[in-house]
Amino acid sequence: MNVHRSLTFAYLLKRHRDSAGLTQEELAWQARLGTRTISNLERGVNKAPYRSTVRRLADALELSGEGRGEFQASALHPVEHSPRGDRTVIEGGFLGAVPTARLLAREEKIGGVLATTVRYDEALVALERAAKIHGVRNDPEATARVEATIAQTHFRRGTHYEGTARLSALLKSLDKPGATEGMRRGLAALYGTLARLYWARTRFAECRDAAERGASLSRAVEDIDLLSEAEMMRGNALLWSGASDEGIAALETAVLLGERADGLDTLGTALLSLHLVYMVRGEFDRSHECGERGVAVANKTGDTDLLAMHTANLGLQHFYLGDWRQACGYLQRAVGLARSTTILLLQPVLSLPGRPVQSTGSVGGRCQVLLGCDRPGRGSRQP
Repeated sequence: MNVHRSLTFAYLLKRHRDSAGLTQEELAWQARLGTRTISNLERGVNKAPYRSTVRRLADALELSGEGRGEFQASALHPVEHSPRGDRTVIEGGFLGAVPTARLLAREEKIGGVLATTVRYDEALVALERAAKIHGVRNDPEATARVEATIAQTHFRRGTHYEGTARLSALLKSLDKPGATEGMRRGLAALYGTLARLYWARTRFAECRDAAERGASLSRAVEDIDLLSEAEMMRGNALLWSGASDEGIAALETAVLLGERADGLDTLGTALLSLHLVYMVRGEFDRSHECGERGVAVANKTGDTDLLAMHTANLGLQHFYLGDWRQACGYLQRAVGLARSTTILLLQPVLSLPGRPVQSTGSVGGRCQVLLGCDRPGRGSRQP
């Protein structure tokens, strides 16, 4: 048994991570942060993390009570020695020592990993189990967090109607006056996901309404990660409603916020939307930049869906430009990644000058169609 005094945020972060039995990579994935962010925080390189970063780390580590308060305070008021220095912390484990909260965190993590590796049915089983336990424990904030992940899984899986119905009913019961800060944060996450589901169903007015409600809640709790998600979905709703300039501005804002918060999931998805719209507008340099950045984000998170989509769209861009060799390389990689993934961000109809384009089916299926096409001429910009 080791006895330590509470020290800096860097010390507390490493101590709690070790106690949870997580590697830096595992904690980064669970908190939706970059591994470099965790490393910099633990080494004291970054001594002033954003509030949203601290909150996401505390949630991922399942900290509560005094432990959570001490963790958050050390980030807001860095000190060399905590005034609670006499309090002892026992490190190490023994049979029965792992609290239920730790087990729930693992269950949520397993569900998230399964969803990003396209094992949606298994992901829903794990997440439903976690949501049920949170409900029994009467923890509405944790329930909202897991329900948002369940809805995201329905979004990826293509079961949009089921996800929308479940989330709408939940929000009616939870979105009440006088909600705590934690509950408002959970509601912001739920509205962001509801916006995604409405968008996938091409119900853009409802998508925008949900995104704006999520943005309002995010600003109230000063959570830039959730605000990034809300701005991304507001931008998508505007984009596919014909207000392209406003939509692009909102998406660019979402990217900036996502970078500040190190919110990789939202950042990767916002870059995907910008990748597409800049390609459609013929701004191929900006489109390619967004695509390459999106691929880097997807590689960090291990998100197969996102990586397949960005890779396919880079291939599509080279196809439009007549660079057949590059197009083949990207499209063949996308086929290998696809695994029957549904490209959800390409399902709504996007109006181009003089013609509508609608994409349906799997990523792999669309890539195979392009690979079977006659080669376009050099410099061709028509699909």
